[in-house]
Amino acid sequence: MAEDINTQADRLAKAFFRKGTELDTLLKVALEEASIIVEGRAAQLAPVDTGLLRKSINHRIIERKGYPVGQVGTNVEYAPFQEFGTSKMA
Repeated sequence: MAEDINTQADRLAKAFFRKGTELDTLLKVALEEASIIVEGRAAQLAPVDTGLLRKSINHRIIERKGYPVGQVGTNVEYAPFQEFGTSKMA
């Protein structure tokens, strides 16, 4: 006996949900890998005096408006001045 349309629709909806969950996981893995690469490159490019800035660069994956986002940064106070300069420093 053939499935009725509601059973078919339910089976299809479940399959789409599984694929959506799978894609969400793959996206988070890709963001993690990309963030690690960016973190490493940022550390390579950071100027070194004491090494504090270079060692403080890290990454994390957060949710923003329901979507995963990779962030790379530091909590060192002088980091923005190193990155963007000041009125006395390029």
